Amino acid sequence: MDLCNAETSNVNVPKSPSRVYVRDSKMALQTTLYNIFFKRTSTFMASIMVGTFFFERTLTVASDAIFERANKGKLWKDIKHKYEK
Repeated sequence: MDLCNAETSNVNVPKSPSRVYVRDSKMALQTTLYNIFFKRTSTFMASIMVGTFFFERTLTVASDAIFERANKGKLWKDIKHKYEK
């Protein structure tokens, strides 16, 4: 039996330690997130509501910035000085 050939022997060759560490840390993060946010229905719903609030605020700020950049010079705040005394 050839000990160098791991495919034909029954010897378990361990994976590289860096891959095991990345996989374990990823699983630890997923487990932590599950235990904090998704394990109970009440915390799951609260995290959805908080996420929705922040998404809505971000979307509003971004769309206002895009609108103001596209219409620069045409908005009242840009031409107000021409019409007020």
